[in-house]
Amino acid sequence: ITSRLDIDAIIQQTMAGVNKLLDVEAGSLLLLDELTGELYFRITLRDEHKEITSYRLRPGEGIAGWVVRQNRPAIVNDTGADTRFSPKIDRAIGFRTRSILCAPLNVRGQPIGVLELVNKRRGPFTADDKDVLVAVCAALGIALKNADLYDVARQRASRNEVVNQVAATINAQHGLPATTKAIFDQFNRL
Repeated sequence: ITSRLDIDAIIQQTMAGVNKLLDVEAGSLLLLDELTGELYFRITLRDEHKEITSYRLRPGEGIAGWVVRQNRPAIVNDTGADTRFSPKIDRAIGFRTRSILCAPLNVRGQPIGVLELVNKRRGPFTADDKDVLVAVCAALGIALKNADLYDVARQRASRNEVVNQVAATINAQHGLPATTKAIFDQFNRL
């Protein structure tokens, strides 16, 4: 996944691979809104995506919020016995979460979201499952950062192309004063 540059394809491939490896009923990728500190749903394994994308978790809310805040994974094999669990989403979509495996999604050591798996079909979540999810999250974090850097570079190249076209047009029609050309050159270096 680290070699792909299409963010949606990266996320879909990751979620499908995690489900195939760990065989879970549901799962979500939640990303951190840097302005509010809330977690929002980016994609889910089930078809409830449209139902839950409007929901957000406040900073620290639920197991996913705890994982982001602590920047460490969590295994909860009995959500009813864990005070960190928030049943808000379950109630909203008519689902029952019994167990959760959740790991932070990091870029340069800083959490940008979580990958949360729900209700393992065969047995409880294990430390081995956690290790698999942590490894997947590490690769996904790199892939998302690479895709983001690629998008920034592509936007910058596009902007530079427009600036160069404007400068060429002005120069062809009126001649470009040295100071204006210097400004365009400086802009292109940004």
